Amino acid sequence: MDPRIYPFEFLYDGDCALCRADVARLQRHDRDGHLRFIDVRADTFDPALYGRTQAQLLARIHGRCAD
Repeated sequence: MDPRIYPFEFLYDGDCALCRADVARLQRHDRDGHLRFIDVRADTFDPALYGRTQAQLLARIHGRCAD
């Protein structure tokens, strides 16, 4: 992840209506496009890249800085 483009990555549950609403709100306010949103439920998502299982990532909100 390039910190100049995406200084913060937000992982969310794409099956959760509340999570999707939060992501939509954050996207509207992210005018410079510095947030990256990752759907933990997506078929292409690999939790191993984050050193956790999908269940662990779904248990609470996760985010990470580019560094």
